[in-house]
Amino acid sequence: MKLATLSMVLDEKRKLYLKPTRFIPLNDEPIGMKMTPNGEHLLVSMMDNSLHVRHSDSLNMYLKIYGHSLPITDFDCSNDEYLLATVSSDKSLRIWDKDFG
Repeated sequence: MKLATLSMVLDEKRKLYLKPTRFIPLNDEPIGMKMTPNGEHLLVSMMDNSLHVRHSDSLNMYLKIYGHSLPITDFDCSNDEYLLATVSSDKSLRIWDKDFG
């Protein structure tokens, strides 16, 4: 699996299309993705029961959160982007902060 950043390009015929600009290989299959409220980070839940927090511009890893025993089915971020909430197939809800996980 690969994660890609895309750019919008307008060609000489005035057609708009998306062009991949950067690819990041992923070790496992992603389940879901969300952008944080200010667009600074991309949240990606993975089949390995972890949540990746990546910089949205470079897709470089910022934080990896793990602790569930089954895949994360839903997740969200607070408006100030300090707290993260995850819900898993293991029937648990976990609240994380970006400083200590």
